[in-house]
Amino acid sequence: VLYSLMYFIPIFLAVYFGTDLVKNIVSSIPVWLTNGLTLASKILPAYGFALLLQTMLTKKMIPFLLLGFLITAYSGLSITGIAAFACIVAFVMAQVKFNGKDNRTAVSEPDPLDDL
Repeated sequence: VLYSLMYFIPIFLAVYFGTDLVKNIVSSIPVWLTNGLTLASKILPAYGFALLLQTMLTKKMIPFLLLGFLITAYSGLSITGIAAFACIVAFVMAQVKFNGKDNRTAVSEPDPLDDL
């Protein structure tokens, strides 16, 4: 309940009183705070990219990282298009890798407590 009120009250006041209230609130924010938030918004993509690299960068993944970077930098395609292409390539590679392998699922014993 408190979580929903935290979002409901400011949005309701902004809609009820209109843009004048929102403009007054935004203009009353100190310049040093808006400059700090602007700086933080510019740093966040680099921080997110560093976290992503920290978790998934291995010797097997470096060629894919470089390939993605080169395609993004030199093709002029959007990130969404490149991501869709990468998903298709990953799907095809998974199909090729697991094609012909024994894909039987393991059968477990029935649990006597399932009916409870």
